[in-house]
Amino acid sequence: MKKRPHKKPKILFVALANSSHTHAWINLLRGQEDLDVCLFGIDYSLEPGSFTFPTYSLSKSWPRLSAGKFIYFNNKRLLLKGASKVLKGNISWLEDAWLVKFINQWKPDIIHTLGLDPAAFAIQRVYSRCKLKNKCTWVVTARGGPELALNRLFPGKADKIKAVLEQCDIFIADNVQNYDYAVESGLRSSKVSELGVIPGTGGVDIEELSRAAGPFPSERERIIVWPKAYECPASKALPVFEALKMCWDKIRPCKIHMTAITQEEIFMWYHTLPADLKKSCQTHERIPRESLLELMGRSRVLLIPSLTDGIPNTLYEGMALNAFPIVSPIETLENFVESEKNVLFARNLYPQEIADSLTRAMSDDSLVDNAARNNIALVDKIANRRANKKKVEKFYRNLLD
Repeated sequence: MKKRPHKKPKILFVALANSSHTHAWINLLRGQEDLDVCLFGIDYSLEPGSFTFPTYSLSKSWPRLSAGKFIYFNNKRLLLKGASKVLKGNISWLEDAWLVKFINQWKPDIIHTLGLDPAAFAIQRVYSRCKLKNKCTWVVTARGGPELALNRLFPGKADKIKAVLEQCDIFIADNVQNYDYAVESGLRSSKVSELGVIPGTGGVDIEELSRAAGPFPSERERIIVWPKAYECPASKALPVFEALKMCWDKIRPCKIHMTAITQEEIFMWYHTLPADLKKSCQTHERIPRESLLELMGRSRVLLIPSLTDGIPNTLYEGMALNAFPIVSPIETLENFVESEKNVLFARNLYPQEIADSLTRAMSDDSLVDNAARNNIALVDKIANRRANKKKVEKFYRNLLD
């Protein structure tokens, strides 16, 4: 790695380099020319080419800089010989070794890991080898959802989480419950960030989304958008299919957009829907974020039931775009939104509750329009990206001072 001649304060982010959440958070520091900021793409992740901050990753075939150059090792570029053979096995030690060299040579003032697994777990593994204690400030951000809420109860992950929380210097979460869980799992309360509850992306540009939003929900096309039409520990898709069958005669005619369908199992169950219902559905695999925002800005209803979550970014975005949300009454959301005032609640595993909420949301114009008025103020209070940018800049400068 080439040494840099200047001595600007250095902030090293360790995170998934291909994550839009990673890019959104780090981009809060755009324009801070007196700071030296770079990203180490953990888990062999590569940024897509649109990210402007220097990004270093160890790819599956060779160590490289994201722009196509080699990553530097002791000031010499290195290509692993026989990498194709080595990379077939368990090579977590290899990335750890590169991470140690990177940190020891670059000497960051702040290391900020975005997410526990794999980012924070990786720093915890190399913590003593880098002699990080009292040398730099380690900031940890925990994502909402299963990352902490479920994994803290899982024996294979609980010990790792406890070690991270004991060794880090500052802890950030996107919901109150994650702060409570972290303290219960070993975090000293003095390490709770002054930022408080803040979205993992930094928030949404309310002014921009408000300009892009269509009319109030009652004046829009009869569109339901379901952004997470897949199976994972945090949410289940099959009860939603069942709910659509149950309420179809009451909500028709309408269009239903299902995004992020990539699993064969979900396609199998999708094709069990009645033919006339399927004619009104449009399935998508991965769609660009801009396309999803445009779709939400035209939709009457945003359907995002879940089993566990923080405060989803899609919820902030949908509320800013005046789509009416149907969410589950999970702990993180019950303390954030109110039924009837902001959303309707429907538990993810209960098709009848989802069907009833869809029926109400598609028929009650007063409900959805009043919620749109209430929701923009709520998003502005917590997730205003422009306001959060100033808070985040101040946060890092306080740490450096």
